[in-house]
Amino acid sequence: MQQFYEGEIVRSQRTNWPTQQHEHARVLIVEDDGEAREALHMLLTLQGFEVAVAADGAEGLRLASGFQPHLVLLDISMPLMDGFDVARMLRDMSFASRPRLVALTALTAPADIQHAFDAGFDEYCAKPVEPARIYSIVNRHADALGLKRHRRPPAN
Repeated sequence: MQQFYEGEIVRSQRTNWPTQQHEHARVLIVEDDGEAREALHMLLTLQGFEVAVAADGAEGLRLASGFQPHLVLLDISMPLMDGFDVARMLRDMSFASRPRLVALTALTAPADIQHAFDAGFDEYCAKPVEPARIYSIVNRHADALGLKRHRRPPAN
């Protein structure tokens, strides 16, 4: 069973993740659209998150092993390796803390949504996505994990 939260579809049975109270929130963005990738990177960096970006699934998997993300924003429709395959592979990787996976996609058919949850996604968010919605999703997951954000110095 799934539930809706602020326009996103979220699993109703969540895994209990340990809190990471003294860590800064790390977000991995895997998105093949360059403009969308850069916009997400800028938005989340300005909000104090540590962000890594990948242009495709293979690069995302390589980055994930060293970056150890707490949250992965993952596009589904990518060439060579789609987001479903990347999600399954991320679930098979060893992490200090299991990252939460958020699907960002234009695919909205019920079968696609179920396929995403079967592949290991924790949340499904349909594109186009407003910046405020992305910030809400990332903040909600970071808060649930007890993660900190970097403080930006005040503007002069």
